[in-house]
Amino acid sequence: MLVATAIAVILIGIVLTISGRALTNSRQLTNAAVREADAQFAMEIIIADLEALVQGARQDGEVLAVTPEVVDGAKSTWLLLLTTAIDRDTGNYQDVARAVSYRLAYQNTIDGGSTDPAYALYRAVASAADSFESATGVNDLKVDFWDNPAANPPEPTGIASFMVGNVVAFEVRLLRADTGQWTTADDIVKLRTSEAKVQTVPVRGGLLAAEARLTVLSPQGAKLLQIGALTLADAIQRHGTTYSRQTARFPAMTRSMLLPTP
Repeated sequence: MLVATAIAVILIGIVLTISGRALTNSRQLTNAAVREADAQFAMEIIIADLEALVQGARQDGEVLAVTPEVVDGAKSTWLLLLTTAIDRDTGNYQDVARAVSYRLAYQNTIDGGSTDPAYALYRAVASAADSFESATGVNDLKVDFWDNPAANPPEPTGIASFMVGNVVAFEVRLLRADTGQWTTADDIVKLRTSEAKVQTVPVRGGLLAAEARLTVLSPQGAKLLQIGALTLADAIQRHGTTYSRQTARFPAMTRSMLLPTP
């Protein structure tokens, strides 16, 4: 009887171990699928915004600013633009381009505090009225709108603007017309319109396309990073996945508009 009981206990332990491993594997597969879906959804919106930007670059003023920055050790980009992609107003401003900000932050994703911080990408969208009255036609989107309280901009990394979590790198690359090469902006790159022409600074000769890249950690990697078990570089190497998408080639008319203003 004792032998039978011991064998039964061993068998139950084996079954529980197998079940636990199967459950763990199932959770990992589920988490990976969710991460994939979130990242791909974010990429769709970013690319749509970039493509709608160049199609709608008609008004005088700055329409795009790409500013590389480092956020708590993570390589990132603060992307500011005016776009008519998906955020349409139903009132008097339904055809107005909206001011949009993409920015990485390292903070608590629930309350924005410093306790239990995590990396995440935020997409802030200004109202159509504020975009039209305070962001359209300005010389500098960052200075004149996003950093100007009088313009009533939304908080770029406010909790309501949360887009996708565990993002540890956000990069925008540009395809230059003068060299035909993809290049990562290593300085502030701006597009301004003036008399239906756009100036690129410091990129000269115009742009043919843009590409966005996101590097996202698995939940396990994010947890190990948060508790200090891994450095950011190690977490990215072991638990990071990079997603990238390119815009369609900008139309010929748009490319001509992207030539530097004399």
